[in-house]
Amino acid sequence: MVSTDNSQLALSKSKYCGLWQCPKMAWMRKHKPEEFLQSDDATMRMENGREVGELAKGLFGEFVDVTCYSDERLDFSEMIRKTSEEIEKGTPIICEASFNYEGLSCAVDILRKEGDGWAIYEVKSSTYDKKSVYYADIAYQEYVLKNCGINVVATYLVIVNNEYVFDGIFHVKEFFRVEDVTNEIEVERSKIEPTLSLAEKILASDEEPEIDLSVGCNAPYPCGFWNYCAKDIPIPSVFDLYRMNFKKKLEYYYRGIVDYEALLEDGSIDNGIRLRQMEYYLYDKEDYVDREHVDEFLATLSYPLYFLDFETMQSVIPR
Repeated sequence: MVSTDNSQLALSKSKYCGLWQCPKMAWMRKHKPEEFLQSDDATMRMENGREVGELAKGLFGEFVDVTCYSDERLDFSEMIRKTSEEIEKGTPIICEASFNYEGLSCAVDILRKEGDGWAIYEVKSSTYDKKSVYYADIAYQEYVLKNCGINVVATYLVIVNNEYVFDGIFHVKEFFRVEDVTNEIEVERSKIEPTLSLAEKILASDEEPEIDLSVGCNAPYPCGFWNYCAKDIPIPSVFDLYRMNFKKKLEYYYRGIVDYEALLEDGSIDNGIRLRQMEYYLYDKEDYVDREHVDEFLATLSYPLYFLDFETMQSVIPR
């Protein structure tokens, strides 16, 4: 029932989504993985995702988790075997259900028996349900499962309910929101075969793809290969400007207006903070402190004061 064949493509769902975001990212992961730099923000996002994923396993009651390890590493072959075994037994809810179709692999967060088939539940630690990368992720899983002979009858996205209020007793069913995306992923279904064909062409080549900087460098997630791909960009550059939309930064880049001198000469930036940022760097001015507004803010405070470092306290699950 579950294929364990392996081809030269060898794509997991995360690698497929990387390919979907930027084909060069997939090539870099295969040929130059040492260039990858994971940000602290990405690490925190992954940890939050892991915690939320663990919590979601109990969303529908009792379940069987087929996660297996060998020498502290995931044993995917054993997970595939156990998945097949649980399906044969008729287990209604299987977490991390694993499949491989000709080198295309995936582990489904929650695979749930529904009627005469199975439903895929993809869990995200986000409150936003319209990200197209989520649809690409789910469509890829559906593609793999169907080619492994699994009757997929529905697909769901499980996200965090941003209206949930923790009252001292945690309610897992209220914490999550489940969205039926069976119809929403139709566009991404049509992209799978072309994307896989592109993957075969790119990943089989030893030559680095000639792909310029694009929106895929920053969306839907910042790319860990940014420093490598932007190594010829001067520092600082338009990409360091304060709160400028990334697409707008790319417009300047495509026009060849990249360093601060060129940006000031262009004359199209009128944002005071950005202008100050460039001028203070170029002309080696002293640090700028907006004392008037700092004083105004401090005057609004009264003791006792309490401090919370929000950059280190971004828990998705209420503590």
